[in-house]
Amino acid sequence: MVIMTKFKSKRSKAATGKRASELKSSASWQLKDAKARLSEVLQQAEHGPQTVTVHGKPKAVVVSAAQYARLKQPKKGKALADLFEGSPLGDLPISSLDNRSPVRDVDL
Repeated sequence: MVIMTKFKSKRSKAATGKRASELKSSASWQLKDAKARLSEVLQQAEHGPQTVTVHGKPKAVVVSAAQYARLKQPKKGKALADLFEGSPLGDLPISSLDNRSPVRDVDL
């Protein structure tokens, strides 16, 4: 006599992958999940960087277009100069740190 029984898999959702609720708040995505849920990755990138991993190692970071634009802005010294000018110590003279003293010879 043959008895047929249907067994349920013992693998939990945690063992097979992330649940949808975990994916929404996660800042790290496996490549297969990122590919399957690209629109979700892009939506979450509006709230912060999303890391895409391959074999558990970070390979790429998805950021919003606004964040990318901020990162690509040319670095200007004007912001630092404005900070110093607005400082309560802005009236103090700043001397040059350029030191042209002679270099001594060292026997090695």
